Amino acid sequence: MPDSVRWIWSEPKAATAAAVEFIYLQKTVVLSDAPKEAWAVTACDNSYTLYVNGTKVVSGNDYTTPNLASLGPHLKAGTNVIAVVAANHTPDNKPPAEDKPPDEANANPAGFIFFARIKAGSKTVEVGSDNSWRWTKRKQAAWEKPDFVMTDGQAAAELGPVSMAPWNAAPQLAAALAMSRPHTDVRASLVAADPLAVALGRPNREQVMTTRATAATTLQTLELTNGDTLSKVLKRGAEKLLAEKPGANRELVTRLYTKALGRKPTSVELKLAGELLGKPAQPEAVEDLLWSMAMLPEFQLIY
Repeated sequence: MPDSVRWIWSEPKAATAAAVEFIYLQKTVVLSDAPKEAWAVTACDNSYTLYVNGTKVVSGNDYTTPNLASLGPHLKAGTNVIAVVAANHTPDNKPPAEDKPPDEANANPAGFIFFARIKAGSKTVEVGSDNSWRWTKRKQAAWEKPDFVMTDGQAAAELGPVSMAPWNAAPQLAAALAMSRPHTDVRASLVAADPLAVALGRPNREQVMTTRATAATTLQTLELTNGDTLSKVLKRGAEKLLAEKPGANRELVTRLYTKALGRKPTSVELKLAGELLGKPAQPEAVEDLLWSMAMLPEFQLIY
């Protein structure tokens, strides 16, 4: 992690004592190309939620266990906005109250840190938390959206380097960032299996499997109908599709069929999908359409 990355907050003495309250951070990142991959490691004392171009990406509440997140699906060529709501809790770890002013007696250390490595085209762009980030304590409508302008924003205060006290988090942040490699150029054996992969027959990588069972199981049925892993994948997919502003339902459905099945939808499929999506298309309806397409034997034969 570069030496330029800093713990930041709204006040320069936050590493010693900061008010128990929420702050809202914003950083603009301009990319020449859509990213091939983008990984970020983030931590906060005490808790945070991070958005990219209006979409919630990751949250955490333990700076001793930094979070690794993929930003790639949410970034695009051009201007991108990273927005964060960060909270300093009370000394007994209770979140701040939004409707009450902070009590000076509860002041305690607070800090936020972020680092991302983004591969866009032939370039690698590194983005870290520093005084180029802007902050405000005033929550406003749609504050996390990409078109929101922080009119009262101020430059973030740099508290110190990654290894500074009281957090001493350099080893944990480096370890979290290193875990991005299993998702890129490292063997699949180092990637943790999720429940869906296990249900579909992913073997223990310490054993050699020459064949796999061909008959469907009850566990597979449960995972494919209401499993949490597939549900989250479809939800992210629906959010990404709608964020790209696909236009009319006909365009969206045709695009999905072309990508998923290598063909255009029939007139019946187009009609049924349009009725399902509604006008305008709703996120839950797009999720349902993605799920129904993933369940098609035609899709499963291809993939």
